[in-house]
Amino acid sequence: MRNYLDYSGKSLVQAAHASSLTPARVLGMEAEIGSIEIGKRADFAVLRPGTLDVAATIIGGEQVYTGATNA
Repeated sequence: MRNYLDYSGKSLVQAAHASSLTPARVLGMEAEIGSIEIGKRADFAVLRPGTLDVAATIIGGEQVYTGATNA
């Protein structure tokens, strides 16, 4: 997503859409994945503001990764 933002000049919202819902639609899986909605799988990454470093990863609604904290 960081590369998309750096090279496209698009907004953060456009980058999020391009890296989530658009690929889900291409795969024909937009009913299951690609956006955060009731009934969809809860798979997503939490990004740190500014750096877009991964702060946490959620798979199936369970937190499976927590990034290092900035001290």
